[in-house]
Amino acid sequence: MRTIKGYRQNMKNYVISSLGDMYMEEVTADDIRLALVPLSQKSKGLYDTVNMLIKCVFYSAERSQLITDNPCVGISAKGGKASKKKDALTDQQVAILLDTVKELPPYLFIMIGLYSGLRREEILALQWEKQLKGTFPFRSAWWTACGKQKPIPYRSM
Repeated sequence: MRTIKGYRQNMKNYVISSLGDMYMEEVTADDIRLALVPLSQKSKGLYDTVNMLIKCVFYSAERSQLITDNPCVGISAKGGKASKKKDALTDQQVAILLDTVKELPPYLFIMIGLYSGLRREEILALQWEKQLKGTFPFRSAWWTACGKQKPIPYRSM
């Protein structure tokens, strides 16, 4: 749901605002490049998302025969500012973090993240069933809908 809302917001802010006054048949590759110029100063992830959305719209229109020529054919996928590299915590930083949060409510949350490598959203979606030898089986919201189980390995302390 969050992804769809993000796509809608990006379409509204970056695609419709710059190309929304034109008919699809009138849009040229230069129009699309101009729409992507402001995004070149934004994050690479945002640039990639908007680029993908524009291409999806025009490739779909071409497949549906709403347009004869697809203006996205020559559009480069490269753009946006690369994010800064994130370094993993050192053993000393992990020890300081765990000492700081010991006996506080987020302690288990942090331990799960440190020892399983799960992201925040994945940890929040956990539904514990039982502990098997060497794994924590859980069903996230997506896996529950599909009825599948994904065991997550963990390191013993």
